Amino acid sequence: MNAKVGCVNTDFENVMGTNGLGTANENGELLKVFCGTNNLVIGGTLFPHKTAHKITWVSPDGSTKNQIDHFCINCLWRRSIMNVRNKRSADISSDHYLVIAELKLRVVRANDPGTIRSRKFNIGKLKSPQISNAFYSNVETETENVSRDIPIDVQWERIKAALISTSEIVLGKLPKSCKKWISGETWAKIDERRKANNAKTRSDVRRARQAYTLIDTSVKRLCRRDKRKWIESIAEEAETAATIGNSKLLYNCTNRMIGNKVNMAVPIKDRDGVLLTDPKDQLKR
Repeated sequence: MNAKVGCVNTDFENVMGTNGLGTANENGELLKVFCGTNNLVIGGTLFPHKTAHKITWVSPDGSTKNQIDHFCINCLWRRSIMNVRNKRSADISSDHYLVIAELKLRVVRANDPGTIRSRKFNIGKLKSPQISNAFYSNVETETENVSRDIPIDVQWERIKAALISTSEIVLGKLPKSCKKWISGETWAKIDERRKANNAKTRSDVRRARQAYTLIDTSVKRLCRRDKRKWIESIAEEAETAATIGNSKLLYNCTNRMIGNKVNMAVPIKDRDGVLLTDPKDQLKR
């Protein structure tokens, strides 16, 4: 692509570092925008090296040297890159130098094939008084016949079975993508809305649709209430942190409110449609 990305990473901090070579050209700006749009990072700009180790192409007459071969990787794996540099000793009969990237991957621990990992129970529902009372009464009923005369390990197995069975019935499994600010009452209403949509015949479909609409309105109202309470609680926590001078907690609260940073950088062109690469020209435009 003949893309020179340079060493200036203004508005592209998530895409590249400041250890690139030379000045960016139009193709380089387009490459940075492409990487920002697709959540990629340019590895050759992250590590400080001598100029000789950054050059990836030399013109046939040896007068022009550029960094136009790049190693791009998903931002998720940015910390896995240990080094990116050229290898001038490689005999490849080309005017391009070989570019090497060193990666260090963390291997996930293999589980025992006989064990099955299941999702956690949705203990957030216990914040609802109705669900917590039902949970406690069910556990008490299941464990009232456990005698203290039997061995302690047998007692524990029975209590454990009672807790698991009660959790499966009352709490259910934690959803895969769970919003932390949604309360147990709202999740119960969401389950009710899901069940209201299981109609078989046409007449049942009409009635179910009406019931679904009513429950859906209630779910949206509860979600707005939960979101408002969550924001207010974080605001109170941030205010307390600011009062006692705990800057770390204050920034954590701010990051939780803002969420993931989104790179909104877009290419800036002049009136004739030519891409502007100079920051001064971009600000003037």
